[in-house]
Amino acid sequence: MAVVAGAMAGLSSDSLETVANLTGLQGTGDSHETPMFYKGLMQLTPALVRTITNVSYCGVERIPKHGPTILVGNHTSHIDPIIKIMGAK
Repeated sequence: MAVVAGAMAGLSSDSLETVANLTGLQGTGDSHETPMFYKGLMQLTPALVRTITNVSYCGVERIPKHGPTILVGNHTSHIDPIIKIMGAK
């Protein structure tokens, strides 16, 4: 839910209301701050992954610099989300 809350933070009030109406979800109104553990993990993990794997990215130039994007992989593993985040940065 933290990732969704972070992604939703940039939406206007009207957009949030539309999402709430379409999904049947209601927010708490509480502010959200990314946990320090997650921030630290996102600093450490990319360096570790680059050190122990040989990852290459194709088509990164097609990712919009601004606005929403959906990144989809053709397989799943525990490392896929990290690799996708690294590629998008």
